[in-house]
Amino acid sequence: MLTKRATIKDIAARVGVSATVVSQVLRGVQGSMVSATTRQRILDAARELGYRPNRQAQALVGGKTYTVAIWKHGLYSPFHSWVIHQCAQCAYAEGYEVIVRDFASVREDALWVHLSGVDGILAHDCPVHVRMLLQQYPRARLPIVSMGVFYVTECDHVGIDLYPAAREAMQHLITAGCRRIAYMTLGPGQSSGEPRYEAYMSVMQETGLQPEFIALYDAPRTEARRILRDYFQAQGLPDGIFCHNDDAAITCLRAVYDMGARVPDDVALVGCDGIEETQYTFPELSTIVQPIEEMCQQAWGLLKQRLEQPDKEVEAIVLPARFEARGSSLRSEADAREEIHCHDGRYMCANV
Repeated sequence: MLTKRATIKDIAARVGVSATVVSQVLRGVQGSMVSATTRQRILDAARELGYRPNRQAQALVGGKTYTVAIWKHGLYSPFHSWVIHQCAQCAYAEGYEVIVRDFASVREDALWVHLSGVDGILAHDCPVHVRMLLQQYPRARLPIVSMGVFYVTECDHVGIDLYPAAREAMQHLITAGCRRIAYMTLGPGQSSGEPRYEAYMSVMQETGLQPEFIALYDAPRTEARRILRDYFQAQGLPDGIFCHNDDAAITCLRAVYDMGARVPDDVALVGCDGIEETQYTFPELSTIVQPIEEMCQQAWGLLKQRLEQPDKEVEAIVLPARFEARGSSLRSEADAREEIHCHDGRYMCANV
């Protein structure tokens, strides 16, 4: 025999509180003025009555599903997991559920599928799809915050400025005595406007050094390790490597040791992102640290404001990344004796 589905009102009647209080407790809203005893009674009653949230019904009654989407371009790395976790924690604290969408292979004509059932979107490093939404569905008025190194300025956004920290990382490698510095990319082509690439090229040109590129073709770690070993055997080891991200830098660290070389004595390594794993390699990896926690908190704040004030002016926040030199690139002064000048004389790296 089918029984009626339990509702928030049923729980409220059993406990003797308002439906609003029950809603706050069941959505996990932090800071609500509910005693621990009352909260436990509500949870116990929900369990006894077999309550299951009905997002569709909530949307019909209050116009909200209390669900947000996290758009990511790729999900399968510690960095992507870190971003998703931080965004989700912000949403959970406000009683929202989270849907994660991987936009690595979403077609233009399928974008609309990802717009239903959510109150808003946090989009990390997928500007192409954000622009699709703004251009193809202008009447949807779905709150969206673009964030990351690659972001859209036509909507609320929290950007990360990598360029100054990337230049600092390159200048650090020069100061460490590196004269053959390779840039390790994920794809075969170089991207004008990509801040790591732009910083690498500008410093190499200023110092008169020859650019060198190693492409990993988005290969998984095992294959990337083989690609690196083959490259090092054929071309020899550069004395400095600037890696597109930390995941690539960790793989490179392993491949350098495969060759019987030492880091940083033979090869100085620098990564990018600042994932926790960089502190557990040996030596610890130098990296460009992205302010991920602050980015996600700021982005969530903008999304909440947009949900409450749909017509407010677009807000823009840009956060600086920072370079953190660690054991993988720190050499003694005796290891770097050569003096090198920029062509335009703007700075000089002298090592004596």
